[in-house]
Amino acid sequence: MKKNSYLYGPVVSRRLGLSLGVDVIPFKVCSFDCIYCQLGHTTGKTVKRGSFYLPHLILKEIKDTLKSGTTMDYVSFSGSGEPTLNADLGKLIRRVKKMTEVPVAVITNGSLLWDRQIQEELLAADVVLPSLDAGTEATFQRVNRPHSSLNLERIVGGLVDFRARYKGRIRLEVMLLEGINSGPEELERIRKLLPRIEPDYIDLNTAVRPPAEGLARLLTSKQLEEIKAYFGERTGVITQSPSVYGKRRSGKLRKALLQTLGRRPCTVEQLSQALGRHRHEVAKLVGTLLEEGLLSQKTHGQQNYFLIREQ
Repeated sequence: MKKNSYLYGPVVSRRLGLSLGVDVIPFKVCSFDCIYCQLGHTTGKTVKRGSFYLPHLILKEIKDTLKSGTTMDYVSFSGSGEPTLNADLGKLIRRVKKMTEVPVAVITNGSLLWDRQIQEELLAADVVLPSLDAGTEATFQRVNRPHSSLNLERIVGGLVDFRARYKGRIRLEVMLLEGINSGPEELERIRKLLPRIEPDYIDLNTAVRPPAEGLARLLTSKQLEEIKAYFGERTGVITQSPSVYGKRRSGKLRKALLQTLGRRPCTVEQLSQALGRHRHEVAKLVGTLLEEGLLSQKTHGQQNYFLIREQ
């Protein structure tokens, strides 16, 4: 069977259940260069939108997958970069909504929501999942390393404006990193922004998957639970390990990945190419295996390599 070019999964998402991912952006074309990104460093930092792929080819793959009867809870537009940089995103969302009753999600870093055109395009989605990782400009620059035209005030303003127009659900992700944005002052600054943004739910996360930078260190479960209580109602922690059902679905990939790493250390991109699976699926599984203590990580030449942990 021909491998899809733009789709991955459905994968077990910690927020969306069974999610059919739609990758609408070339690898690492993004408005940020986040220190925690599981896909490594951004190679094409930009805020300029483009028509990167032919929409009808993406839509055909989605239509074929829907016709096959594949089980899914969401069709999720995400990407190997920032999906709102795709100038055809609005058209794609609207066409998918006509194809199926499966709800549509957009996973975004939220950096371009000040753009009224992008706001208009996202209004058709059932749920939008933006990020907010800082409460001060200095931390924003340190964690997200944005395009030079972006600042925290502009991004928060975009989130506020979008909330005023958008009738669907907003799940705001806050990526917390030990010693960087997890201190009392930074957490208080983030918390003070939440009433302005009015998300329906707040997802606390930490760097459980292999990050771009070694300084992106994860928080403990206890720390996350304490911050959850501090942030109050409608806040959850999304770093729990995948369900047994998710592990069953990834069984073949898991075995093949461990066999490959038994021969030599590899990056996520190398594993993706060797196994013929999307880098998002591979990164998710690598993160799980790191949590389980089956893999270790080494950095060489600004690349993260993974290998079987010696017992």
